[in-house]
Amino acid sequence: MTLKKEDCKIIIIITGDCGVGKSAIFPILKSALSLNSFDIHEMDEVGLLDKPTLDWRKQTTFYWLNHAVKKFSSEISSIILGMIDPRDIEEYCVDMDFGRIFFIHLDVSISERLRRLKMRGEKRDILMQHNQNLLGLRSWFKVTPFRYDSINTTNLEIEECAEKVTQIIIQQTNSN
Repeated sequence: MTLKKEDCKIIIIITGDCGVGKSAIFPILKSALSLNSFDIHEMDEVGLLDKPTLDWRKQTTFYWLNHAVKKFSSEISSIILGMIDPRDIEEYCVDMDFGRIFFIHLDVSISERLRRLKMRGEKRDILMQHNQNLLGLRSWFKVTPFRYDSINTTNLEIEECAEKVTQIIIQQTNSN
């Protein structure tokens, strides 16, 4: 598929809890899509706290949303990867016109998430918190007002996941 400049101006948010593969696919997406009128950023590019707070997450989410809206005037679509809680976007959309927003929800089985996070050296209390976040996201996507697609990354290699995400991005961009 080919991207056309007039088809741009969409904000694509790639979200999911820790361990789903967001950071792993970021360099692949950046390489594949940055030349096609996309502005691609990972949420914590602005700096990540050792223990990110709810306020940090919301402020950083709003920072990247504002950045994406500014890109609209240049006919550039934005892709933001991060543990972005869709309810924050809902809350923020009340006051701003974001045009089109599309979510790609990366999901993973709890057992695979535990395996991945243990490999990263995460502690048990953090692992349990991540499982609650996962269940919260799954519930939200059942009742969301936003358009979205989900990808289960449990059995995917990084390249396969990036390819699936890229296909969805191109499809969404061309259909809008």
